[in-house]
Amino acid sequence: MLDWCSQTASCGSADLIRRGTVTFFNTSKGYGFIEDAESKQSVFVHVNGLEEEVKEFSKVIFEVEMGPKGASAYNVKIDRGEKKPDKKVEPKAEVKAEVNPEISDEVKD
Repeated sequence: MLDWCSQTASCGSADLIRRGTVTFFNTSKGYGFIEDAESKQSVFVHVNGLEEEVKEFSKVIFEVEMGPKGASAYNVKIDRGEKKPDKKVEPKAEVKAEVNPEISDEVKD
């Protein structure tokens, strides 16, 4: 079986912020799993890796680190639909309309 890192294009690159869904989380034991939205791989998450409270089926953003037992999610936060911070959004070009005086006089009449 291949490990999570070899299955994921972004492992080891600058784009480590991932999106996914909590598929299981046991609050009394303090751990669960997140399904990565892109790779569909299951990533372990410990309660210490949470920035916010999560529950099963929560949509989350997270980062992944490789530990001795495999991939582990950390910096886990609820996904509020914001764009990934590492992607640059180009500003839209400003559109300026020129007014044709002949047409604008007809509209006034």
